[in-house]
Amino acid sequence: MNYLVTAVAMAVLLGANVAATRAESITVESMRALRSAISRARPGTTILIAAGDYTGGMHFRNISGNAGARITIKGADPNNLPVFRGPAQAMHLSDCNYITLADFIVDGSKTNGLNCDDGGSIATPMHHLIIENVTIRHIGPRGNRD
Repeated sequence: MNYLVTAVAMAVLLGANVAATRAESITVESMRALRSAISRARPGTTILIAAGDYTGGMHFRNISGNAGARITIKGADPNNLPVFRGPAQAMHLSDCNYITLADFIVDGSKTNGLNCDDGGSIATPMHHLIIENVTIRHIGPRGNRD
């Protein structure tokens, strides 16, 4: 009888764990919704950004997927890309790992278009970043501008 109880308990625990890591897809149409979706993102989350113009200036810290479930932030329609414009930088990711950025344009930022870094700690560098079909143009006046 104890084996049956243990087996049932294990199945319940495993089922709860699978449900907790289930992939989620979120479509956003505004900067407010995008910021909210990124701040709530968990491993396996895909955030789809509707076409249109978005004001940059986002900064996120410690948002990470894992080896089996990345966090993906991408344009919803690869034929009609969202555009992030200014102000200083469009997007800044610090200590964010297992992230995929795809299918958008960064235009007209005054410093960095896309800044991905270790958050000031060389002991924990950002890793496993994939950037696909992202165009960065008209960035900064001169010098080291990404």
